[in-house]
Amino acid sequence: MCGGGQHLQVHHIIPFRLTRDNSQTNLIPLCRACHKRVEAVFHDVEAVDPPLPVTKLVLFCSVNARRTVTLHLLKRSAHAGQRTAA
Repeated sequence: MCGGGQHLQVHHIIPFRLTRDNSQTNLIPLCRACHKRVEAVFHDVEAVDPPLPVTKLVLFCSVNARRTVTLHLLKRSAHAGQRTAA
């Protein structure tokens, strides 16, 4: 998120506790500070009582968009690796 490349942690785009999805397309690297901020947002949204369906929908859409970008980057990287090996 911030562009930093040190002290990266793996983050589940859609929380593991909701989907049990450990696939590469559900994982992105984040620095410690960004990881903490993203997790805090998820916890804050989930903690609201009664639930805020619009907020959850917006958050889900933004996360889903990031997941799509991540998948695209993984595919592009894989294709570049295949060309280099050839």
